[in-house]
Amino acid sequence: MADVHIRALTAAHQIKPTSTRCQSAWRPNLGRASTYRRGDSVQTTATSSVIRTRLRDLVTQYQLRPGTQLSISKLSESLRVSPTPIREALAHLHGEGLVTWNPNRGYFVPEITATEMVSLAYLLCALVESALRGLLGIQPANITPICAEFKFEIDGATSPDLYVARTDLFLDALLSSQYNEQLLRVFNTIRYRTRFVRAVELADPAIGSRVLSLTKKMVDSIRQTDVNGAIDSLREQTTIRIECMDNTIERALVKAYRSDLRNASSLGVVAAIRESVASDGGAGLRL
Repeated sequence: MADVHIRALTAAHQIKPTSTRCQSAWRPNLGRASTYRRGDSVQTTATSSVIRTRLRDLVTQYQLRPGTQLSISKLSESLRVSPTPIREALAHLHGEGLVTWNPNRGYFVPEITATEMVSLAYLLCALVESALRGLLGIQPANITPICAEFKFEIDGATSPDLYVARTDLFLDALLSSQYNEQLLRVFNTIRYRTRFVRAVELADPAIGSRVLSLTKKMVDSIRQTDVNGAIDSLREQTTIRIECMDNTIERALVKAYRSDLRNASSLGVVAAIRESVASDGGAGLRL
């Protein structure tokens, strides 16, 4: 597994840097009384950012059924905003590899397949293992306190989703000490694409406790500068995840379809975004 070529795997999954096409401003669609003001570009950025963040959460947490079409026109009409920020947000997410795109049909929530998740599990393992090897003899001073904080946080995690989120923060800190921005973008794509499945894994009594135990063991090894021990724990954890992947995907699909029924498909996007924007004080959106 140590010989896995990160760049080859990245290319195979067509993971590319975040799109830069999402920087242009848009004019708010407020009816006849609307006028363009110099400050609108600031509000525009906030609006596109809010939509992108909420859509990313909804898509990667599969609160919509896999394969659901993300209609720009329907979202624009329901949210009462210009199609431009929605189009930009979806283009940005596609650039991150988090939504699929068909030139004739538009954007879709990605499917969940065992083949993809197994490949991404290998790629994540290769990224983390390479970062761990980079710690040999040059362990950054901030790694030890980060490990201590992470162990404290995961002991207090009350749900699989919270545990996954805190694990990702820890891995981000670990990889940031070793990798450039491009590889960190690859990591971000992997963590968002796999976080739903990883949360399902942790909720499974058959493998959740073993994965959690091995993660803690890996962190302890890092704190003790035992890089080989950390890598062994990482590989064992990855092996368990891959061996159980078919069962995990079945459970993930059941959970995703149940969530979709609760959210009434595409209407759930609108309701969830509205609720999220309201909780943010309505920044950037005029509903």
